Amino acid sequence: TGAEAAVPPAPEVTPELADWIRQEPLATERTDGRPAPDIINVAFLGSEQDLQDAFSAAGWYRADPATIRNYSRMFGAFNSMREYASAPVSTLLYQDAIPALVFEKSLNNVAKRHHVRIWQTGWIDGEPVWLGAATHDTGIGFNFRGANFTHKIDKHIDLERAKVATDLVFAGCSEAPARVERPNIVLSSGKNALITDGAVAVLDLQGCTPVTSADDSSAPLPS
Repeated sequence: TGAEAAVPPAPEVTPELADWIRQEPLATERTDGRPAPDIINVAFLGSEQDLQDAFSAAGWYRADPATIRNYSRMFGAFNSMREYASAPVSTLLYQDAIPALVFEKSLNNVAKRHHVRIWQTGWIDGEPVWLGAATHDTGIGFNFRGANFTHKIDKHIDLERAKVATDLVFAGCSEAPARVERPNIVLSSGKNALITDGAVAVLDLQGCTPVTSADDSSAPLPS
């Protein structure tokens, strides 16, 4: 029998970067201070332009600002179960900061979508490091009392971490993801608790061509 093809080893991050990621906070919070279900589970190395190009090439959209007009458009899409590929997302804070970038990928209607909120949080060897919280919306409702939307996310958030990594690698915009373990993280318990191994996928972005064709109405364009 022929020898099996060797499986390339998983890429590694520098000890400095791994230690830095492990020391960064895990949780995000809502604007009223309540804990949010989203946690940091992806990291990116590269510029802001690298991020925008990578997600565009991978078929993701930049989320629209959370304005009354855009929420009205989102309500219309929700009411008719239509797609709104760049619908706004609720504002979550990480270390008291709003996300620098939010990307999403819709699943035919506004109720179900992949999304990742990204914060620029530090520098390693002169290169910006971005931390992201990636989750998958599996359902949506409208809270008439609070005049806002509520979302249900998939508790298995490692699947969304893998979705982000797979899309960017497949688009040729990132090396294969490295992995930083966080063995001592503590998550809330209960029926709505997240299910995760606690690791962070680290994506080293490389130059790629964004989708910018004005002739393709389905192409994701920067907002």
